[in-house]
Order: sequence, then C-alpha cells, then structure tokens
Amino acid sequence: MSIAAVIQSSEADDRDGVSYAITVRDETILSLLKKGADVNAQGGKFGNALQAAVARGSKAIVRLLLEWGADVNAQGGLYNNALEAASVKGKNTIVELLLEKGACWNTEAQNP
Repeated sequence: MSIAAVIQSSEADDRDGVSYAITVRDETILSLLKKGADVNAQGGKFGNALQAAVARGSKAIVRLLLEWGADVNAQGGLYNNALEAASVKGKNTIVELLLEKGACWNTEAQNP
C-alpha cells in the first residue's frame, strides 16, 4: 500500500473527526516511511502523498512528509501541485508551511 493510498482512504476519519483513527493513519504512514516507502511516489487522484495530505487538510501529515523529503513542488494530480491544492482548499496555514519549505507558485515554468 502506498502512502497516498493510506491518506486517500481516510475520508471518513477526517469527516467524522475520529482521533483514534487519525492516529492509526499517522502511525501507518510513519511505518511505511520507515520501511522505505517512496515519499514522492506518483499516482492516485492527487498525484502524490503530499498533495493528498494537503487536500485532506492534514497539516501534521504534510509536515511529516516534508520531513521525510517530499518534493514540495511535485507536479500531477487533481490540483497539479500541493501549493495549488492548499490554496484552492483554503488551507492558509498549509500554504504558509509549503511556502516556507520552498514551494513555488509557477512550478510549470520551472519544470518544462
């Protein structure tokens, strides 16, 4: 199972606010990272785990993924990149975090 798949499968957790389930999800993601899962693997609706975490509004998971080397400017998925996802979703604190970590608004121009 990929990190993005774990994040994407957690809609009910986020909607219901079940803190136990969210903790289990966080531990599952950390376990996958420790076992060598590719933090920048591409695929799924959101393109990568970072964009999926941003779209879910999980600042803790966004931080975790960034600490493990997630590419803040990775392209693909529903919103094209994590910064766009945070902006569209109105996640201002995540926008600030991504900008602090080097996210760029115009990544397409940088990655022709």
